[in-house]
Amino acid sequence: MAEAAFAGAGGNSGIIFCQYIHGLARALESYRSADASVFAKSLLAAVLFAEEALYKPVEGTILTVMRDLASAVNRLSRTEPDFAVLLPLSLEAARKSLMETPRKMELLAREKVVDAGAQGFVDFLEGVVDFVEKGNLKLFPVRSGAAFLPAVPEDSHGNEMPSFRY
Repeated sequence: MAEAAFAGAGGNSGIIFCQYIHGLARALESYRSADASVFAKSLLAAVLFAEEALYKPVEGTILTVMRDLASAVNRLSRTEPDFAVLLPLSLEAARKSLMETPRKMELLAREKVVDAGAQGFVDFLEGVVDFVEKGNLKLFPVRSGAAFLPAVPEDSHGNEMPSFRY
């Protein structure tokens, strides 16, 4: 997933998202399975990994929402072990954090917008929660037990914007 995020990353938030997913993968790699507590600790580690990749992390961006999500999952996981309950509850914390991004960055407040990268991250989380609540893994083709990425034509140099960046 981190490699796919890197391949599709566009802009600062895309690279931050890629680093976050890579950090999450690194934090989880030593576990055979992850309960809510392990997942929470791994999200906290993923935020630190993404922050360390930046020269000057800025509040009111995708990083803030990632941190607030990780804190919410960490807090909620102490009493809620079920991912089907934990993820929607933590999504609410991410949405709240997104709506607060203009209060943390003057440019966003002046333009009366939320951070675009943070919005993309919340959109991603909404997709995850939607899949947890309604998805069916049987709808996805399995190819040798490994993730399948479509081949990119050799003459493609990434000049086109992807339809779905997050």
